[in-house]
Amino acid sequence: MINFTLFLIFSTIGGIVGSKLKLPLGYMIGAMVFVGFFNSIRDLTFGGLSEVLFLLQILLGAMLGATFIDFKKDYIRQVGITVSLIFFGIALIIIIISAILVFIFNFNLTVAILSSAPGAIYEMAMIADALGVEAPVVVLAHFTRILIIMSLFSLLMKFLYRKSTNKGDQKIS
Repeated sequence: MINFTLFLIFSTIGGIVGSKLKLPLGYMIGAMVFVGFFNSIRDLTFGGLSEVLFLLQILLGAMLGATFIDFKKDYIRQVGITVSLIFFGIALIIIIISAILVFIFNFNLTVAILSSAPGAIYEMAMIADALGVEAPVVVLAHFTRILIIMSLFSLLMKFLYRKSTNKGDQKIS
């Protein structure tokens, strides 16, 4: 029980710090960094939380399922071509990145695929753990991906917003 209490304390502190530092996804990334840091020290072990992880997986599944409440079959026809292009594009990206990770950086093939496949950090870590491969490597790869994407996307959106407001100003005058 003390491990679970420490887990909650460190994740809460990390979430607050991440938010105060204005990190992209500050609460999530801050909590992840704090828990990962203290877990890596090995003085504090957050093991034995399988019941809690099971409950979190159920809650995550329920949250994702709730987004499909208003799902209509017409949506499939409307986005069929787009989904096909996205699927094949992502598959190609996964193959290329995995090959680079395996042949240049000597990654295990399973770790390379899980590290390069787009997906949520938690789910990919869960899959890596279930397959018995290096879940921390997969988590670090996805953490880096999310941090880079959120940082670059934020800068890109600010740039595009400024550019669009400047064009709007020119048209009015």
